[in-house]
Amino acid sequence: MKDLKLNKFFINEHLTDEAIALFADALALDTIDTLPDLLKNHVDECTQCKKEIIAVYEIIKQDNTIKNIKAHPFFVNIDHSKGQNLKIRKLYLIKIAAIFVLLLGLGIVVYLFVRSENFLKDETHLSIITKKQNEQVITTESSIKYNTLEKSDKNVSDDKNKLVLNLKKSDLFETLIESHYRSDYLEVLVPTIAQKFLLNGSIKFKFKGEVSSPLIIMIYDNEEKKVFEKDSLTLNSYTFKTQLSSGLYYWKLITNDDLIFVGKFIIE
Repeated sequence: MKDLKLNKFFINEHLTDEAIALFADALALDTIDTLPDLLKNHVDECTQCKKEIIAVYEIIKQDNTIKNIKAHPFFVNIDHSKGQNLKIRKLYLIKIAAIFVLLLGLGIVVYLFVRSENFLKDETHLSIITKKQNEQVITTESSIKYNTLEKSDKNVSDDKNKLVLNLKKSDLFETLIESHYRSDYLEVLVPTIAQKFLLNGSIKFKFKGEVSSPLIIMIYDNEEKKVFEKDSLTLNSYTFKTQLSSGLYYWKLITNDDLIFVGKFIIE
């Protein structure tokens, strides 16, 4: 049933308008990880769909309504999803209307431009204008080629800078790692401090000792933002199938509001 639902988001090997709107909403809500892998993998490989998503995202990120939505209504099953879904639909209609108005305005400008050219009856003037237009085309093509190369180099540089930022250490968590906590009855076996894991792989948390009360695992990025939480653990192990991006992460082991352990790991 889920596959049939996802197939409705594709037409002629590209995302439909609704799928593009959903992806842009998730981008604005910072809930990309809730999207199905099928949509995310397609956007990673399709330049056309990626450009359309960015265009819609630029429109909705200036809309204050999006700030009141706490979770993506399509992929998160919560009681108030209908109300949130209505907000998303309203935003989607606003986006479509804005795009339509933009295209209509461009069409009017092009039409007026073509009409004005019909008034140019002097062949000499037409020749001069044509020559200037040809020169502008050559200049524009050269500029596009240069900007494309420059943008490609900039993307590589941005990726490197992003990786450096994702590996920056948190002073707060680094201090917590060096401290000692209530862990006399429970020993953390894995992950070890600064252990490295593969992107889109899994992380196994394993403990030694008797689990006398439910455990809680919390994972934070290097900017001290919580990205995952698993509570009510009663076993000595737990496997986390990560969808996190590359970078440095910290994690806490808690029980009964007591901090037992603080560690860190790296996703490459």
